[in-house]
Amino acid sequence: MVLTGTAPEVELAPVADTATNYALFMFGSSNTRYQLVNSFEGRLLPSFPGGAAVQTGVSVGVRTFNNYLGAASWMCAEAGP
Repeated sequence: MVLTGTAPEVELAPVADTATNYALFMFGSSNTRYQLVNSFEGRLLPSFPGGAAVQTGVSVGVRTFNNYLGAASWMCAEAGP
C-alpha cells in the first residue's frame, strides 16, 4: 500500500466553546439533577412501601431517567438555539 498526496483537512471542534458549554452544563444541569436525585433517595425513598426490592427498582428507574435527561439536555446545549 502506497500513500501519496497530502492528508485531508480535518476541522476540529472549537475547544473553548465546547469547554464553556460543558462547564455551564455541569454547573446548571448536572449538579442540580444530582442533588435532586440524592435528596429523593435520602429522604423520600425510605418511606416507599414494599421493602428493599421496590426501593431498588424505583432508584434504578430514577437514575436511568436522570441519565437520559442529562444526555438530552447536553445534546440540546451543544446544538444551540
